[in-house]
Amino acid sequence: RAQGRTLLTRDVALSQRRGVRAVLIASERLREQLCQVARELGPAPGEAFGRCPVCNEPLERVPRSWAWGHVPPYTFCTQDEFRLCPACNRFYWRGTHHAHMRRALAEADTGRCQGMHKED
Repeated sequence: RAQGRTLLTRDVALSQRRGVRAVLIASERLREQLCQVARELGPAPGEAFGRCPVCNEPLERVPRSWAWGHVPPYTFCTQDEFRLCPACNRFYWRGTHHAHMRRALAEADTGRCQGMHKED
């Protein structure tokens, strides 16, 4: 609350808690969820992939050598940059999924959410 964050949830009871700024996500489909968030909150400020998706801690860029033994061998050989979550020690990198997620976010941010209307 002190950081001014918004909770994204599909849990009705959680979204209605007093003192919690929340968006109740209506759809089970990712693209529709992204469109709803973009419509209700606007574009994401800052780096869209700068936090750990598991524990929400800011990710830290680390030397490539730190990833050795913690990521698949092919990933280590083909990636130059790695990020580490200091809280849960998970490694992240920009694999092929990164481009897909960026494209989906760009579509949501530019309003290309055709046929996806806010439910009243």
